[in-house]
Amino acid sequence: LDGRLVCEAGDRNDMLRWSKVLQEFSLPGIIKGAGDEYARLGEIMATGLPLILPFNLPEAYDVEDPYDAQEVSYARMKHWELAPFNAAMVDSAAIPFAFTTNGHKDLASIWKELRKLVSCGLDSARAIEALTSEPARLFGLDDHYGALRAGMAANFLITSQHLLNEKNT
Repeated sequence: LDGRLVCEAGDRNDMLRWSKVLQEFSLPGIIKGAGDEYARLGEIMATGLPLILPFNLPEAYDVEDPYDAQEVSYARMKHWELAPFNAAMVDSAAIPFAFTTNGHKDLASIWKELRKLVSCGLDSARAIEALTSEPARLFGLDDHYGALRAGMAANFLITSQHLLNEKNT
């Protein structure tokens, strides 16, 4: 138990439960969220724990047929609406976070979804940090990973335009 423990939360309430467990046993931890942290942001901020956020966004519900639309709860529709703003809200609350692709079904859509998070208020530089330098910092590996400096592992991309530009190659 030398490093930080990563606890996976099924929802925003699980985050608070994991926080109490980590606090009770005085363990350093990071909580992998479920993408609905916006709903209990104040309580999550009060835990002082860093987060790992998924950025796979929920797909739009088919509500064209009124009978099908009745099957979609208000809570699910509200989550579909607010999920793209989650990272921006967590960032504005000054909660340290990194992104994960864990559980992502279509890795080709990662850049599209990251652009959506930026269009919903997350700073583009902060979005790139959450994919690169922030994970290294959260796990105490920032002396070897997460930046382009002498003596560090060099992983980088060369792109034709800004990394999050739609026409980028």
